[in-house]
Amino acid sequence: KVLTHQSGNASEVMLEDNPELKDLCARLLASLNYEGPANIDVMQTSNDYKIIELNPRFGSTVRFVGAAGRNTPAFFLTGDHAWLAAERH
Repeated sequence: KVLTHQSGNASEVMLEDNPELKDLCARLLASLNYEGPANIDVMQTSNDYKIIELNPRFGSTVRFVGAAGRNTPAFFLTGDHAWLAAERH
């Protein structure tokens, strides 16, 4: 969730686990048979979510993931999914 913007880019974010949103995005990517980085913009309405944009690239918020200790580009380049599997336990 983006909390503040600066020059059109997120300058502050808050991470939250949202199974419903993860499922929506996973179903979209599966329906497109898409693999790789994806930046999906979603708008929350009063009772659900609407996908408003899909970009086949890393989004500007990838820097926040890196600051949290995750190397997302390496994840896709090396196929090393160990950190992802470890977080599911």
